[in-house]
Amino acid sequence: TGMAIGKSIAGVPDTTQQQLIRKAVYLLAHLGFGTGTMCFAALMYQNFYAHFLFAVCVMLASAWNGASFYGKVWALRYQAQVQEAAEKMVRDAKSTIVK
Repeated sequence: TGMAIGKSIAGVPDTTQQQLIRKAVYLLAHLGFGTGTMCFAALMYQNFYAHFLFAVCVMLASAWNGASFYGKVWALRYQAQVQEAAEKMVRDAKSTIVK
């Protein structure tokens, strides 16, 4: 998804006029994203509450992602342990039936 604009205009044939259009579109997109980023940075610099709220959102997102990661990892490990224990019980049950 990061290269969506580049991929969408990559299919345009390479005639001289269309190369200029492609470069102009890139330049305008770059200008727009750069201006938006600078405006966001200026807002964060000028407004304490906006900066604080943004920092809290970043910290909450980090905590959420970290907790989700550990939840998934521990769930997979627990599932593997339960599966291993179940297989061991089946092996033990078969060995006792055979004897």
